[in-house]
Amino acid sequence: MKSRPDPSARARAGYARLRDWLVEAAVPLWSQAGVESSGAFHETLDLRGAAIDGPRRARVQPRQLYALQTARKLGANLDDAMLRRGLHAFTTRYVRSDGLIRTLVTGDGRVLDEAAVLYDQAFALFAFAKPMTSRAAPT
Repeated sequence: MKSRPDPSARARAGYARLRDWLVEAAVPLWSQAGVESSGAFHETLDLRGAAIDGPRRARVQPRQLYALQTARKLGANLDDAMLRRGLHAFTTRYVRSDGLIRTLVTGDGRVLDEAAVLYDQAFALFAFAKPMTSRAAPT
């Protein structure tokens, strides 16, 4: 009788491969090429890993903050200052005077769309809910 692979072992191995890719490849690329000098995040990178300039949707900024903070908990080496600059760029460019999140700005922060879209508000809550300070990675 042929033995079947242990599903738990396969799941653990898959998790380890994905975590290693995230920590060793994706996060270093996005935390360098994907961050502009203001601290804001680029929307897209080309196939060579270079940033593509264009409008910035509000949901991308806090989503990237949340993803990078989560990756750090998985062992990625990220600078607190980079995350704080990203949060600062988000709050200064996207938070309207009424506290809602505007939906779209240019690369230099000029407002393109003042609309407050519920989906964007939800992503902002994700970023605001995560601490910006270092935490030890799980073993």
